[in-house]
Amino acid sequence: MGTDMVLTAAVGVRCLRSSKEWYSKVLGMNHVLRDEPTFNGEIAMVQNGDAMLALLQLPPGEHPLPGSRSQRGHFAIKCDGPAFWEFRSRLPELLEKHNPRGARGMEQQDYAIQLSLFFEDLDGNEVEVTTWDCERDDTCARFVRSAG
Repeated sequence: MGTDMVLTAAVGVRCLRSSKEWYSKVLGMNHVLRDEPTFNGEIAMVQNGDAMLALLQLPPGEHPLPGSRSQRGHFAIKCDGPAFWEFRSRLPELLEKHNPRGARGMEQQDYAIQLSLFFEDLDGNEVEVTTWDCERDDTCARFVRSAG
């Protein structure tokens, strides 16, 4: 079997309405498939470009998975270099405005061949925004240089 891409990632959320609003305001994702009966009710699909995410309403008493990145996983959204740097400049303000007090802020990682921003949604699900639209830098110091 050959594959093209991961079509959809899914995350558990406590409130579909609040999560749809958060994903719209922070990641520019729009609620899609609104008229599809199988994706209304306890599932909402949001999309920006080719990135589609299923928001799954958690049953009462259940919570999103706790733990570290390796324990609970995360999903990544890829964008081009200019969009990445523009989003990076706006992300701290977006998180300040739309995340609850005490939520973890942005973490930056330079992986030599890619750059990534990690942060959490309203429910503590980890989100990665990444670009591979960059020259290889084995010093992994691009975020340090951009701050200066």
